Amino acid sequence: MYRYKKLTRISAVTYIRTMTPPMPRLLFLRVLFVVIFSIHCARAGGGPAGVVEPGMTEAWRLLASGDASAARMEFERLENREARVGLGVALLAVQPRTAAGLERARRLFEDVAAEPSKDDWTVLATYLLARWHQLHAIAPDAAEGERRLLALLEEHAGHPWADVAAPKLAIAWLNAGVDDAEHGRREERLRGLLGRLKDPGAIRDARLAMADAALRRNANHRSALPHYLALLEEADALRPSLRARVLFQAAESSLALGLKEEARAGWLRFLSEFPNDYRAGEATRRAKEISAP
Repeated sequence: MYRYKKLTRISAVTYIRTMTPPMPRLLFLRVLFVVIFSIHCARAGGGPAGVVEPGMTEAWRLLASGDASAARMEFERLENREARVGLGVALLAVQPRTAAGLERARRLFEDVAAEPSKDDWTVLATYLLARWHQLHAIAPDAAEGERRLLALLEEHAGHPWADVAAPKLAIAWLNAGVDDAEHGRREERLRGLLGRLKDPGAIRDARLAMADAALRRNANHRSALPHYLALLEEADALRPSLRARVLFQAAESSLALGLKEEARAGWLRFLSEFPNDYRAGEATRRAKEISAP
């Protein structure tokens, strides 16, 4: 079990799960800085195992506050693996961006990720390297980023950064322009990876990505419905607005599959939980159109 798992039981790490490639690059970085700074602070307060070099906390604080140039100078003075990861992250944010700076960041992440220790910083560097290829390279390479996210999930199952990677891989994989056979293989592989995730939020986001992609691609209600139903079984998995959407969509998918009783029960459940939702009139109409069981 990864010690890092304990360090990420802070609310900040949940923000990064929903970051997808369309998110503006600088906003992605700013939230990333806050998350890693929070993790660093948790580590620094964790006793003997959390001893850190003088200056490390200040470097992360500067990065989290948005002063990437000052943070870069602080990280340059330090000499350990955490500092190399921090320097790489700082280089992604220093303005103006340069090809040399981005390439140096890649090398730093790659060097730490390749080390044999496979500890928290190694896994984080692996994640950052994948995101570098997706978001930060002068010429982004989506396929390489996806390959690295998949490797992260398979090699570090159970680690929080692997869980963070799952929804991003699902979104990228299932919205790509591939043929039906390849799309099916990707769906099947992602279903297998779902069982290896530990974080409820990551499971939720991956399921949503898979269900929504199935509907967008070819209105595949048969693939989407099990994900929506699984989400509804987790009472605390969805914020109210998202729960309302999932309830409504689950009823629609049930009806599309000829499951009229289930669809009617879904509409009624939606009306019970969200009587003032803007879709309440539509749910009422559809429930009435279906004969009572």
